Amino acid sequence: MILSRSPLRVSLMGGGSDLPDFYRKYTGASLTFTINRYVYLAINTPFADEIRLAYSRNETVKDVMDIDHPIFRHSLKALNIQGKIEIGSFADVPSSGSGLGSSSAFTAALLSGLHTFNNQTFDKQKIATLACDIEIKHCGDPIGKQDQYATAYGGFNSFRFNPDESVNVEQIDLSIDTTNTLRQGFFLIYLGFGRGSNQILANQITNLRNASSNAVALTSQLRDMVPFTRKALQHGDLESLGGLLNESWTIKKQLSKGISNSEIDALYSQLIRWGASGGKLLGAGGGGFLFMCVPFSKQETFRECLEQNDLRNIFQDFDYDGSKTILR
Repeated sequence: MILSRSPLRVSLMGGGSDLPDFYRKYTGASLTFTINRYVYLAINTPFADEIRLAYSRNETVKDVMDIDHPIFRHSLKALNIQGKIEIGSFADVPSSGSGLGSSSAFTAALLSGLHTFNNQTFDKQKIATLACDIEIKHCGDPIGKQDQYATAYGGFNSFRFNPDESVNVEQIDLSIDTTNTLRQGFFLIYLGFGRGSNQILANQITNLRNASSNAVALTSQLRDMVPFTRKALQHGDLESLGGLLNESWTIKKQLSKGISNSEIDALYSQLIRWGASGGKLLGAGGGGFLFMCVPFSKQETFRECLEQNDLRNIFQDFDYDGSKTILR
């Protein structure tokens, strides 16, 4: 039995500039960190000569090309695994519409496990690159590159997405005091519903291609805010960090229809009144999790308000391992 896992991520700043329609012309940048919430893949060699897959549904086939699930199909094909394998997936959060990069975490965990199954060596760069290739090129998903790199590397990272398809990765080291400050002041609040991101992202891509749209200018603003966000992060400045996220959320809502709605906006405003300095909805939009920054003096009241209103905060700690095999 092989057990692999890959962490979920929070995109702090620059999301959208990792889309090919942007970075191939203008260069993209983003800032992310991963949390100790994971997608897991269990891989086994079954008795029967067949491929068994268990996820939100079950599949049993003889040939890789008969697999319905596109990520499973293309991943097994990429690793040249023809049959006699059993794979099950599990996740710490809802696997669809969370805004935490769960799809890319699934792909990265699967690739890590399959390399181990094949007795092949791998590193974080290899997993990130191959995950991008499978999701974007082979599956045709209208997504960018930051999720695959964030989950593969783990920890706090600054990425630059270059027009030649290369990605520069700079891992960010934080002091113990800063890490503790962030750990206490970060909140991930579940909205109670998710939404598929593909339609929102497809609309965002259409806007990037439209010369009359202001999507390029707006995305450029988010990209250019990365250095300022990084500085606030490294200083553990929850007030400034929240303010930057609030500004980015205002910009992001202009990028595409469906990113927010009256219910999300009302909850966000309520969280600000309870003491948050700012935040944003994670992922493409429409549902999932709100990420909020709360300065120390407001944290006790903020937690009490969440509890009184039955709002769930799932943030516990950071992950620094990225994609890995944890049992074989």
